[in-house]
Amino acid sequence: MISLRSLLCYVAFTASTSGSPVFESERRFISTKVIAEMPTGSYLESTIIRPNGDILATSAMGSPKVYTVKGPSSRNPFVEEVASVYGVQSLWGITEIPPINGVETYVFVGGNLSSLIPLTPAVGSWQGFRLSIPKRGAAKVEQIGDLGRETALLNGLTPIPGSPGSVLIADSGRGTMGRLNVIEEKWDIDAFSEPEMAVLPNSPLGMGFVAAKFRDGYLYFASAPTFIHRLRVDGKGFKIPGAKAELVADVSQNFSGIDDFIFDRAGNIYFTTNAPGNALGHINIRSGESSIVAGGADETILADCASLAFGRSQNDKNVLYVARGRGFTDEEDFGKIVAVSNFDK
Repeated sequence: MISLRSLLCYVAFTASTSGSPVFESERRFISTKVIAEMPTGSYLESTIIRPNGDILATSAMGSPKVYTVKGPSSRNPFVEEVASVYGVQSLWGITEIPPINGVETYVFVGGNLSSLIPLTPAVGSWQGFRLSIPKRGAAKVEQIGDLGRETALLNGLTPIPGSPGSVLIADSGRGTMGRLNVIEEKWDIDAFSEPEMAVLPNSPLGMGFVAAKFRDGYLYFASAPTFIHRLRVDGKGFKIPGAKAELVADVSQNFSGIDDFIFDRAGNIYFTTNAPGNALGHINIRSGESSIVAGGADETILADCASLAFGRSQNDKNVLYVARGRGFTDEEDFGKIVAVSNFDK
């Protein structure tokens, strides 16, 4: 879910990283297959899997659209446009929340960029949107209240398990995390503001905290450029008083940065890192060690990979769908969904 990596990031990475990447030893043959291609110029930023197994993906470049990939595990997946959003130029994070009035519902964010290289978001332009997908009829997009003039770069979203209808939203430009009640349209811009979420000095993209997930009483979060921390939270998704962030992993030995991440059933972490790393990574949650599962700096199959999600059907529950794009490095290229399989540890 972040960080569209610019050429500046490439310079910073090559100047600061030495040695060869560590690949997973004794792993199975990894299968990587492009299953869907988007319009030229698009850059897929965030993905979520619908209950029926179809994929939803937002486009951060080309045009502010939400796409779906129908039947991703079938022999012939196909792409359709779900919604086109007006009033913003770029769509970023998306997540699912419990149905509202029986209708399948998602929340996503979008805003404007005044420059791509360097990445320069337009402060105050970022908004939240609700996407409703009825069983019959067209999908509907509605803006959710006003997220304020101070929002800098809204990025990854995660639903709050103990507070149905509420989500946390990373503001990567401010290095904080806001809390949005979708139903009541209430917004707390600084629900979390930990030192570990802050934008680091001289950050190539000017980003701090980028993505978060809840698990076993903790809020796990990825922050610039290569760290995952966790923080104790209560059942409603609020910070436990006095809790301090704990370092889970630093993947700087093998990766330029973490964009999005997800847990497997055992609690280990898979994550994406886009240009120049272009790789799917893995973190052993017990040891904190990281390794490259697929892709790499010299490969293009996962170029600018930005987000990932496990399939939800019996056919693809062990498949990771990775969203990618080449918006910075090749404007004639386009966003793709890549299915990665045979990677179980």
